[in-house]
Amino acid sequence: LLFFLLASGDMFYEKLVHIMPTFKDKRNAVRISYDIERKLSNYLFTITLINAVLGITVGVSMWLLGMPNAILFGVLAFAFNFVPYLGAIVGVVIAALVGLLTFDHTVAALLPALAYLILTLFEGQLATPYFVGRRLEMNPVVIFLSVALWAWLWSIVGMLVAVPLLVAVRTFCEHIPSLQAFGTFLSARGSENFHPENSETEP
Repeated sequence: LLFFLLASGDMFYEKLVHIMPTFKDKRNAVRISYDIERKLSNYLFTITLINAVLGITVGVSMWLLGMPNAILFGVLAFAFNFVPYLGAIVGVVIAALVGLLTFDHTVAALLPALAYLILTLFEGQLATPYFVGRRLEMNPVVIFLSVALWAWLWSIVGMLVAVPLLVAVRTFCEHIPSLQAFGTFLSARGSENFHPENSETEP
């Protein structure tokens, strides 16, 4: 799919302009498409950068705590963190199991899992909300339900695409007056009254 999307170039934009009946519809369709592309690009770039930093810090902390395969833990933290909530939980569980199998003392065995939990909590509660920004914050309940639904439908791939799909749907709703209520439902608390696109879509 990625190959064909790259090979098609601007074909989708041209098709949108061609099928829309009025100039206003053509302009809105192109604006929505570019806005979705921009927000998804910013989201994926920022999340990838944050996950890379998280993977490095997790790998270093596992190495300092004497865990085997510290680099592998860093890679797992980077990959798992693309899945909201569930990825961090799975990482903590794996760190706890490996710690219990590696160390004799319970405290030393649970320290890697505790370190993993603290780092993911810092990332999820402070780093990601700060760097991603309020405009891309989503309702956490909706995110969890979306991840669960797409995991049931498409397994790992579904969990990876769940949040980008929500970002695309919310961006689409921001530009359509009749769907802005649904977009507000998808947004995080505190962003209900922030709709800078309203003035552009209203006549």
